[in-house]
Amino acid sequence: MFVATGQDAASAIENCSGQLTGNYDQSSGDLTLSLFIPSAITGSIGCGTAFPTQRETLALLGCRGTAKIWAFAEIMMAFALALDLALWF
Repeated sequence: MFVATGQDAASAIENCSGQLTGNYDQSSGDLTLSLFIPSAITGSIGCGTAFPTQRETLALLGCRGTAKIWAFAEIMMAFALALDLALWF
């Protein structure tokens, strides 16, 4: 996902240093998971995002251009949370 959207592959290490925490509410039976990534580095313009395949991937996600960086960051963090959750099962 990181390389497919044109992100700097050298920043992958900074982006993967997160802390996953969980909270289980016994009264409601709800499990809440939170992923804290203190240095999430993402971009939707410039560098590798200009390559055709990476540009197309960002467009498919609806995150191409300067006004879409927050939406893109949310997608990347949800992806990271899903990966961490997948490791539990």
